[in-house]
Amino acid sequence: MKTTNFLNSTKKQLNFLLKNMFLSILFLSATLYTNAENKEVIIKSKIDKVTVFLSSAQVFRSGTLSINAGTYELIFEGVSPLINESSIQVNGTGNYTILDVKHRIKPVLPTENVIPVKVTKDIKILEDSLTAINFEIDDYTGQSDVLKFEKRLIESNKMLTGGSDTIPEIKDGFTYIRTQLMDINKKLLEINKALLKLNTKKNKMEVRLNSLKSYNSQVNPVKVEEPKNQVVITVFSTATTTGRLEISYLVSDAGWSTSYDIRAEGNDKPLKLVQKANIYQNSGENWNDVNLTLSTITPNMNNIKPFLPAEYLSYYVYRNTYNGNLSKNKCEQPRSVMSETAAGATMDKEDYLPAQTSANFMQTVQTMTNVEYSIPLIYSIPSDGESHVVAIQNLNLKTEYIYYLTPKIDKQAFLVAKITDFEEYELMPGTASIFFNGSFVGSTSLNTSELSDTIELALGRDRSIIVERKKQKEDTKNVIIGTNQIKTITYLINLKNNKANSINIILTDQIPVSNDKDIIVKPLITKGADLDETTGLLTWKLKLSSNESKSLKLSYSIESNKNKPLANLN
Repeated sequence: MKTTNFLNSTKKQLNFLLKNMFLSILFLSATLYTNAENKEVIIKSKIDKVTVFLSSAQVFRSGTLSINAGTYELIFEGVSPLINESSIQVNGTGNYTILDVKHRIKPVLPTENVIPVKVTKDIKILEDSLTAINFEIDDYTGQSDVLKFEKRLIESNKMLTGGSDTIPEIKDGFTYIRTQLMDINKKLLEINKALLKLNTKKNKMEVRLNSLKSYNSQVNPVKVEEPKNQVVITVFSTATTTGRLEISYLVSDAGWSTSYDIRAEGNDKPLKLVQKANIYQNSGENWNDVNLTLSTITPNMNNIKPFLPAEYLSYYVYRNTYNGNLSKNKCEQPRSVMSETAAGATMDKEDYLPAQTSANFMQTVQTMTNVEYSIPLIYSIPSDGESHVVAIQNLNLKTEYIYYLTPKIDKQAFLVAKITDFEEYELMPGTASIFFNGSFVGSTSLNTSELSDTIELALGRDRSIIVERKKQKEDTKNVIIGTNQIKTITYLINLKNNKANSINIILTDQIPVSNDKDIIVKPLITKGADLDETTGLLTWKLKLSSNESKSLKLSYSIESNKNKPLANLN
């Protein structure tokens, strides 16, 4: 019995130990797995499309992956250094789980390039040769110094200074000195020639040595790369899998503006409008062969819905305050309701509302509709900060052509294109270049946020419309009673259309307007014209067929004092 109990107890203890050992192994394995570094995989990616906003852009990149079971850091390199970290979005296909997404800047150390073996060998040979040449130069220089010293000794001999007395001694001495000096000079000349050759050779070798030493920086310089901007995506997979990853992010220092070409090919054809986008980007990554979408949305704007606070109304309260002998009325705005104010209730300082600011009345106004333009073609926009023009759309505009004539000032007609239903095109503000029959006419600004449904564009002068304004003979009559006279003034206006098609004309003229009650102006003949009695402006709306002529007559009378000359009468 005791033996059986002992065996059972031992068995329980053994099971307990095995269980604890198994749990320890599991815990250790989990710890090692947790602390293990994730495997890094570089994803080869390309930019597929870009949505360009007015002052930023959204870049879409994609790449394929192939991983085994485990945890990996999938790295997209080459992203813009101007990336907005909070805008990064990731989508993927495959049997894996996305655990984390982050932006990382990886510093890059400069790489030192090794000098080729042949260059290194040549440098060593030149350095050894220069050392040997320097020894030779030092040897010749030493010999030269000795010879120069001997020459100085001979030249200072007392025989040359008159120290000897006998002629034979002087003669022998001069012969000896001559022989020695000539020998010394000959050796010095040979040494100088040798030194010249050695120094010339040394200079050439030094130039060559310097060239070889700078070879690495000239031919193969040290590359200092910019830090790498990366988007790192941590994923976990339970098995080997392949798939696809797509990321998108916002970048700054990019945007677009619009401009237009407006072309008129005749007054019987609609205007053609070409809308162009001027795209720029300096984000640090080139957009090569991408699909472009242009948007008028501003993603960085505050998207919080505006809120209007309540406005409280009440009556102003007037109080009489006594200050010495003076009485002043004060106007204050109380918080209390009208009934309390009317009853004359006492108002304490704390009963008044604090002063309001303009922020209490701020409202958000949408000035134009957000529009997106999808460009069907593939474009490349380099990161150079330059403006790159992309055509957005071509439109045929509903157009009415009108010729404006003011023959009193100018005898030439001005052609104006009147564009109707302009709002339906949802165009952005921008500059427009105007062309008529292939010739540049001028530029204008299209402020589409303020334009009405109809706009007018001046297309310049047209010499095909002939106009002549002639003054007829004046008729002056005196009034029977008084000093007044009546002067009748008449103009004849002749028009002709030399164009091959019919045209619409608006012709303006005027009759004077009196600022003196004693001067009376009466229109006599203004047939077919609309008269603005306030300004005296006359407007004829005409339609002339091809080669058609028409005459207009304008006549008015002026009654005034004949003894007083009239001013500003043309």
